[in-house]
Amino acid sequence: MRRCCGASECTCAIKVGSGLTLTGNGSASTPYKIDAPPLQVGCGLTGTGQSGSPLAARPAGGSASWATSWSCDAAANSTLKCDPNTGQLWTPPEHSSAAATARQDHWPNSWGGPTMGVTGWLIADSNIFSEAVYTADSLTRCRGVSFAVTFTAHVDLSWTAGSTFEIGYAVSIDGSGPAVRRLSGMATPNSPAGRLFASVSTHHAAVYAPHVGGSARVYPAIQVMTGNVTIVTWQTELVLTAMTR
Repeated sequence: MRRCCGASECTCAIKVGSGLTLTGNGSASTPYKIDAPPLQVGCGLTGTGQSGSPLAARPAGGSASWATSWSCDAAANSTLKCDPNTGQLWTPPEHSSAAATARQDHWPNSWGGPTMGVTGWLIADSNIFSEAVYTADSLTRCRGVSFAVTFTAHVDLSWTAGSTFEIGYAVSIDGSGPAVRRLSGMATPNSPAGRLFASVSTHHAAVYAPHVGGSARVYPAIQVMTGNVTIVTWQTELVLTAMTR
């Protein structure tokens, strides 16, 4: 470094780098001094970087050790990580959840007449159904999703003496062909004529990978073995939940 004046007592002012200035002459009375503008503190940090005000993390809730909240191992269970390619800190994407309910009235008496004679299992109508759907990426674009739905049938039935029958849902999962689930019925052929108000349920749960959707659809179904049965009303109530995993 060259001197900036002839006398040993003179003071130098030299630019030594971007934003840095060196002043002084190195003597006891005028030591060298480097000046720099204050650091620009970004999000999540506090302090100026100067002596007495070091840069530090700025948590909203204050400082606490891992052991204050958790009894498991920090290195194995903490989700804060550093990307070795970019140096960026990251945590897994947040969890999300959703829930819905719906109620549908399918009848009365729109099944080709109020009374049904002997028949095998019969789906009422391909246009009469209740469905729960998870659309891919609608809840998250990163995580898999746990999906569960309960379908509850509220049914009003009447029958002639000696009738036997079963009711249930024909269930289609993810577009598959519907398969009958037997839920209730009358198995005693010598029973008198009667009327029944019943509530029965069927369930479906699945786990879908990221970017994959799914559905569960139910069709009211009945099988009459003997006698005649009238479906007075049939309602379906569904409760759906979905959450990331």
